[in-house]
Amino acid sequence: GLSIVKEHELQATELRDSRDLYHLQNERKKALQEACKNTSLTHNYNDAIKLMQVNHKDQILYCGIAKVGCTFLKRLLHVLNSEKLYKSPFDITPNNIHMMHSTLIGDLKEPNKSLVEINYKTFLFVRNPYKRLFSGYVDKIFTPQMSFLSHYGIYIIKKFRKNPSEKSLRCGHDVTFAEFISYVIDSCKTRTMTNTHFTPMYLHCAPCQIHYDMIGHLETLQNDLQFLIKPERLEAVLPENFQMSSLRDEIFDAADIAFRNLKSNQNCFSPYEILERIWRRLQIRGILNQKFSLPLTPEKAQTIKQDDFYKMLNTYLEKSQMDPSTFNNRREAINEAFGTVPLHILEKLQSHMEIDCKLFGYDTQPDFVFKAKNYVNKKFKYFNETSN
Repeated sequence: GLSIVKEHELQATELRDSRDLYHLQNERKKALQEACKNTSLTHNYNDAIKLMQVNHKDQILYCGIAKVGCTFLKRLLHVLNSEKLYKSPFDITPNNIHMMHSTLIGDLKEPNKSLVEINYKTFLFVRNPYKRLFSGYVDKIFTPQMSFLSHYGIYIIKKFRKNPSEKSLRCGHDVTFAEFISYVIDSCKTRTMTNTHFTPMYLHCAPCQIHYDMIGHLETLQNDLQFLIKPERLEAVLPENFQMSSLRDEIFDAADIAFRNLKSNQNCFSPYEILERIWRRLQIRGILNQKFSLPLTPEKAQTIKQDDFYKMLNTYLEKSQMDPSTFNNRREAINEAFGTVPLHILEKLQSHMEIDCKLFGYDTQPDFVFKAKNYVNKKFKYFNETSN
């Protein structure tokens, strides 16, 4: 999914002027080159190139990083590439894009470097590394995605929890954020049980080996895209009510995840618990207001159909978006999560995050992580039902 919208409000400065866009890109590229001089990163250039998504029409090559708007950007390129098959990226569901064929450089008969080095513009997107990690936890570990929990959830609980319950060991269903952070640091250090959604961004696209033409930040996504793609091309495929379309896309995806996991749930969650977590996920992401509880009884949760659940989410989305306090949820939830992590683990996390922060220009010690306890909303808990 993509939460451009909430991130976007942090930097609502409009960079419509192409000179501003060039200036910003030059600054990001210079900062990256400087930071690369000070780190000894050697990554396989060819691996990164093989995985680049090709868009011949706009002559661009995209290196995607998981949890950085990747699902949206893949869909955008697909729509730009496919003659009028789709009106907008939101016409392709988030789940479907991963099954559709996108042309990668590795698929071309001669994956020749000249494409990269001469004609086509290369780009990648990054985001605040701490927010990316939080987003990975919410989407893959807190949200009941059984394929992740049966693999990573169980592993994390076995390794990082003293005296886990029988259910936790069987289901991996209640991993706390602090346990997840311990896992992230450990898995990267020991290179065991790593997952692309949680590994640092610098490991993904060989940013010190490939000279990217554009380094996009998820926080300024719409502006950055104009550096690459002609504004009229973008306008043709991005809906006018971009913000609302993106939120509807999120709730459609959430309902889809809920009902796919209801089927594969091995006695770990009741239907009510799955729908409750999905509801909570949407509150955490600043889509549903915290004043609304899931309006279902456990009995009704047994029988509700996906379409009706989606309609229900849509009704509450509209009510929530009329209330400006909804936009604080995301900040409060991230403070609550980081506020539960002991300082000695946060300090390890900081050194784990340092390369990403330095390469891409993010603060290594943001207040929302290191002073999180000062900002927690005492009245409402976003994660209170994970400690079953």
